Amino acid sequence: MSSEQNYETDGTYRLFHGSMNKFDEFSLDHKGLNGTANGFGVYLTPNKEMATMYAEQGSNGNNGFVYEVNVELEKPISMNERTITDEELSKVIDKLQESNDILNDYNDVSYYGEKVVKREVIASLSENENDVDLINDIGNTIGDHEATAKAFYDVGKYTHIIAEEQLRQKDVVIVVLQPDKVKIETIHDLNEERNSLESSEDMTDKFVGHKVSEVPIREVVIKDFEQELETTNYYDKQAWQERIEYLENMEEPVSRLALDSDINEFYDSHKEEIETKLTNLSEKLEIDKEELLGFPVDTSSTEYKKATSIMAYNGAMREIYNEIENDTFEIPPVSEEMENKILKLTNFENTTKFEME
Repeated sequence: MSSEQNYETDGTYRLFHGSMNKFDEFSLDHKGLNGTANGFGVYLTPNKEMATMYAEQGSNGNNGFVYEVNVELEKPISMNERTITDEELSKVIDKLQESNDILNDYNDVSYYGEKVVKREVIASLSENENDVDLINDIGNTIGDHEATAKAFYDVGKYTHIIAEEQLRQKDVVIVVLQPDKVKIETIHDLNEERNSLESSEDMTDKFVGHKVSEVPIREVVIKDFEQELETTNYYDKQAWQERIEYLENMEEPVSRLALDSDINEFYDSHKEEIETKLTNLSEKLEIDKEELLGFPVDTSSTEYKKATSIMAYNGAMREIYNEIENDTFEIPPVSEEMENKILKLTNFENTTKFEME
């Protein structure tokens, strides 16, 4: 591992990444689910405190994870100038033409010919004033950032972006273009670490882990969204709708209802509301409950509790979605502490072009 933190030099570096999400490996698949930044890549920092800030975005004291990673860095691209040569750009286009048919994203190759369109593409891309804008331009045009990053690595061994002095602490921000170069060494669960220090604290009234307060399911959904949405996206109604669509399309149930113990607790805490919703839906569709569910009604069965709990949870999400569509939904305010975090992170996001995941 490199002893000197010169991120322009080839080597393996120990860095940190903060997230509200837990995962086993980094991937560009996370792009768009949380962040609102313009770029793409894995967001890393040598400052553990800064990474921790990103992992402390949940409401009601719920925190995320700090990842301690080793990353293999080779050649950086520049935020300030064009260092990628025209020859390299030409080779990148050739590779992306083979893998993604990039030229047809700019003009009709069958009509104008590949050579003509390629000259036009190079001329257009050369208008970018720095490497970061150039690679973002290509990635956004073809809609495949992973292929774009691979092409730049294959041609010039470009692996990362160095963004210096992005915060008052003058920290260095490293954005790695190829997630497979980031290897997770240690995952720090901030909730577990906090709970070990606060084991004597009464957690009864706190919305932590998979425990379910006896509140309407709609409020449970809202509390979940406070924890799951990126802090800077909390007041973005479109982010709420995108999150709802994502959860509705999941083959597996939402994380809250992932385990049998979660299912039983959720159903038992909301039995009356769930059964009322099921009855109303059955009457509305004019079919009995067994036909609606596809199996016999047995309120003691985990299968029954799971199906009806997910139905009620999804129904509450869909109500919120429709209210957003009709402009009748107001996002509940968060605590003053969370508001300060939102302002702090919003100011930070405005100074950098790169996503956290």
